[in-house]
Amino acid sequence: MYDLIYDCYDSGADSDSFTHWYSVGARPTYYFDKNWSVAFEVGCDYTIGEGQASDGGDLKGYVTKFTFCPQVELDNFFMARPVLRAFVTYAFWSDDFEDLVGDVAYQNVTDGLNFGFQVEAWF
Repeated sequence: MYDLIYDCYDSGADSDSFTHWYSVGARPTYYFDKNWSVAFEVGCDYTIGEGQASDGGDLKGYVTKFTFCPQVELDNFFMARPVLRAFVTYAFWSDDFEDLVGDVAYQNVTDGLNFGFQVEAWF
């Protein structure tokens, strides 16, 4: 799977109302057999928020992430669901985004590690 995205959001403010978002990513998956696979994901987002920086200038920068996911699924094709996966993600971001990415655990830093379990099912 891959993605290439551009989004432009207008907040409706009288000036400096636009946010531009560019994103690119890929998730290659390797299947060991019918039920076991491992996915790797890499992605980078670049955002420009007009007039949104604390000094009134543009808030701009990137967020980049790398993810590793061992998975258990019902069949060995990409869109098969449900999927149970464990994941570990490492991300880093621009200095402009310090204190804006994540929650309290990521304040005053420009990178972080996250891990967990996830179930994905479509109905």
